Amino acid sequence: MRRGLVGIGLASIILLAGCSADTPATPTVPTGSSSGAGGSTLKTPAPTLVSPVTGQRITGNQPTLVLQNVSAQFSPGTQVSYEFQVTTLTGQVVYSRTVAGGAANGQGTTSHTVASPLTSNTSYRWRARAVVGSDVGPFSSDASTTAMFVTSSLGPSSSVEEFRVFFFALIDQKGVGPIASAQALGVMEPDLTAVGIILEKSSSGSIRGRLYLPTGNPNNLFSRAVDIGSFGGPWQWVNRGSSTVCEGIC
Repeated sequence: MRRGLVGIGLASIILLAGCSADTPATPTVPTGSSSGAGGSTLKTPAPTLVSPVTGQRITGNQPTLVLQNVSAQFSPGTQVSYEFQVTTLTGQVVYSRTVAGGAANGQGTTSHTVASPLTSNTSYRWRARAVVGSDVGPFSSDASTTAMFVTSSLGPSSSVEEFRVFFFALIDQKGVGPIASAQALGVMEPDLTAVGIILEKSSSGSIRGRLYLPTGNPNNLFSRAVDIGSFGGPWQWVNRGSSTVCEGIC
């Protein structure tokens, strides 16, 4: 009887030693579970997206995506990579790349510049997840919160047609269509101003339905005038060409 008790006590000591709190967590989900949330098989939190932020307009077709590194308890020396995905607004993946990230200590950031040019004047979303070997963690928060608007660089040398495509894509991205209004132009004004477009305004500061595209000539800012329709009616794009004076305060 005494020998049996000793055997039980020794087995208990071995079991407790194997459950030490200092044992690093394994990368995969607990035994008996094939996957975690969203099909993840890696015990990490989702990365925090740093840049670009929700609704940001990206100049250029190859944005740099930045995330905050995750923090997780892995075996010493475990290196974490990150999968970056760019999707359409409907969720179709148009770009995916996995890059090295480093230790999972929650310190610093990992960035990746999209290698394949995205389509100009188009809205996209992006997301990311941690990767160790063949295991993947959960994706960052719902991609619907990371919409970004990609546009090629526009300026005085850009054609009227390039600005037209940009203008109507911006209407869709901001969700202000299909009826022209001063309020909608007010919503779009920061993006229009960013590419050099001047909004015509009345002497009281009210927005009017005319745009002036950049000319590159500080002495003649109004030679590329475009009417965008009467407020209360559908958006239009009527090229008025040369105009030496802004009809109001611009």
